[in-house]
Amino acid sequence: MLHKWNKCLYWILIVLMVICIYLFLLFPNIEKDFRSEPITIDTQRWNSSDTLSYYFIEYTKIHTLDWLLSHTKDSIFVVNYLNRQQNSVTLKNPKEYLIHFTNNFTTLTMFCFSDYLKTGDSAYLELFLKNVRWMTDNITIISDTVGIWQNNDIIYDKYTLDFGWASSYSQGIGLSVICRAYQLTKQEKYLQIAEKVLNSFNLDYKNGGILDIDRNGNHWYLEYPANPPAYVLNGMIYGVFGIYDYWRLTGSPKANRYFQRGIQTLENNLPRYDKGYWSAYDLLFNQYCAGYNYHKNVHISQLDVLYQISNNSIFDKYQRKFDRYLNEPYLSIFKLKFTLDAVSRRLTYKNPLKKYKKQRFR
Repeated sequence: MLHKWNKCLYWILIVLMVICIYLFLLFPNIEKDFRSEPITIDTQRWNSSDTLSYYFIEYTKIHTLDWLLSHTKDSIFVVNYLNRQQNSVTLKNPKEYLIHFTNNFTTLTMFCFSDYLKTGDSAYLELFLKNVRWMTDNITIISDTVGIWQNNDIIYDKYTLDFGWASSYSQGIGLSVICRAYQLTKQEKYLQIAEKVLNSFNLDYKNGGILDIDRNGNHWYLEYPANPPAYVLNGMIYGVFGIYDYWRLTGSPKANRYFQRGIQTLENNLPRYDKGYWSAYDLLFNQYCAGYNYHKNVHISQLDVLYQISNNSIFDKYQRKFDRYLNEPYLSIFKLKFTLDAVSRRLTYKNPLKKYKKQRFR
């Protein structure tokens, strides 16, 4: 009997040792963001001035001009998908790996503005305005009233998006960018473009916009306008931030209405992103937990800002709750679940064999 107990104890120790090796040695190489250098984020700086200055989520890191320019081609921000998973992104021209991606060029343009504020170096300001001009020259205008930055070169397989899709992420950050450009230059064309971008938050995604109204009357701003909609949390919030910036700049009642309905939608649905140990990235695949960076540096920071601008206690509640999940035992649960999720993804929408089942390029 004692021998059986010793054998049982032996295997328990072996299992515990394997789990510890996985959690503390192997996992950081599976989820690369977990072992990346610590990121310092400032979510208070945006409110340090009466004017539009720093963005709502500010990284303390200053990007070098060389780094920004390396992501720029003829004043156009591009992203290199050469090393991305083939099943995730399809290019219209497979030989042209440098393509326009709206989420990137709006974000990188905002980096230019923030780095100008931090350094006072006019070179950052020059690059900011240069790319703002490109953004306004390359926006699609629908029915003379709606401005949309479209992803014309990318199919996104995960959400079954064809060429030409728009994103609340780029619309929101892009709106914040254009508002700052108007504030700096007082050029009326930027204010006109900004209003057209604002109107995209009231155009149904089936008609080329980014809005979905669900059966409960919630107004969603879609980062990925899939059918059915995915309801990505961070993209929804970045959209709300852009609307709020337009309202701060203009005092527009329409912008305030779009902002309030976005806040109401988030209030109604935020509990659906809570998995009890981590946050979900979206609601279409909410059986999967969000990546470490999205949970720690994006979701928690966004909720902190939402509480500041809305004074709605639900955002403070979930910001604190998600922050607690960064500690054991929640972190270990996340690590184990993330691995199971990774296997599940490889068997479903990230299946490498998918590329043989459909035409990849056109």
